[in-house]
Amino acid sequence: MSGNSKLIPPLGNKRFALKLRMIAEFTSMLTSGMFERYPKLKCSVLEAGGNWISAWLNRMDHKFEVMAEAQCR
Repeated sequence: MSGNSKLIPPLGNKRFALKLRMIAEFTSMLTSGMFERYPKLKCSVLEAGGNWISAWLNRMDHKFEVMAEAQCR
């Protein structure tokens, strides 16, 4: 059994681990300046589904706006 509880199915928690790793790597690519340095670079996210990307980008936009406002004060 891979979970900490008998209620967690054997592969249930690994399903989320992959998506979290993809989100972390995607965020790292965005914040590293890689796409500014290589503007023609294309990127695809495989094996984790893409339904989280739109919501994650909106959330990051909001966080960067809040951080920019805080720095201006």
